[in-house]
Amino acid sequence: MVWVRLHCSLFSRKIKVEYRYLIPVSIGGTIGIIAASVYIAPYVAPAFAKMLFVSFWLSFGLVLFYANEVYKRKTRESLPPMKPFEKLTLVVIGLFGGSLSALLGSGLDIFSFSYVTMRYHLSEKVATPTSVASSWQ
Repeated sequence: MVWVRLHCSLFSRKIKVEYRYLIPVSIGGTIGIIAASVYIAPYVAPAFAKMLFVSFWLSFGLVLFYANEVYKRKTRESLPPMKPFEKLTLVVIGLFGGSLSALLGSGLDIFSFSYVTMRYHLSEKVATPTSVASSWQ
């Protein structure tokens, strides 16, 4: 129900969402969350999960700061046409992000966001609502 409200809110406000990366990432994320919840999460110590969470967020922030402020990267408002291999890569990114979500409580959104902003130079204004929509499975 929350997922439906989120998408209705995005549509009603005419916020751009990049579905070419939302769908493959969500497929991989669903598989990753289920698999990691069953096979990995029960064996991870809570202290390790907390340190991984902090390290994950800090490393992402530093890389994004470097890319925007030091490297002065140029951004685009939509993804280029994607080949099947690139879509498969997005499914794998979703798988890893979903696994992180199972361990840390958050991960799919930031993992997919960082991949498309760094690999495809997608604008943060487009990548943010798309990554938030991918994490509401």
